[in-house]
Amino acid sequence: MSEPSVLGALWSVNRLEMESVLREVCQRMLHEKGTPKPVLRQRAEGLKVLGRIFRTTAKEAAQAYALQQQISAAMAAAAAAAGAAGPADTEQATTGAEASA
Repeated sequence: MSEPSVLGALWSVNRLEMESVLREVCQRMLHEKGTPKPVLRQRAEGLKVLGRIFRTTAKEAAQAYALQQQISAAMAAAAAAAGAAGPADTEQATTGAEASA
């Protein structure tokens, strides 16, 4: 099994565990016996705010990751193009520039 697929499988297992724990905590917070309804409503509103924050952060992280991938691809393409030019081409361009100076 390759490293990326192992990491993907581990992430999936961890994600399921986190979702399960979060679901349980929310249920306990929102259905605690003996807690007045106004307090339960405040908790629900707080959870909604946290949900919006997490959603916004996830979108920003995804955008940053996509940008990082684009930069990496552009850098790899530039490195490949520089490698394809070869030292002789670079030397010739330098010699030509020096001759015209």
